[in-house]
Amino acid sequence: MKKRNGQPEIWMPITYVRGEYRLDGRYKIESGMITVSCANGTKMTQAGGTPPDSLARLILSEMVDASAEG
Repeated sequence: MKKRNGQPEIWMPITYVRGEYRLDGRYKIESGMITVSCANGTKMTQAGGTPPDSLARLILSEMVDASAEG
């Protein structure tokens, strides 16, 4: 995918592991927002001061928990 300015979007891989459960996803930071995408969907929030990989892993874990409840 490309951004509006013609530059490619840069997605970083992220993996969430709980016991034997593993979920691979990806995240990007753009305009102060972090977007996390995986097989369970996509979620976006403000990036804040938390390191991006830690925040992405936390969001991914929340997505796993939400899909298990759902």
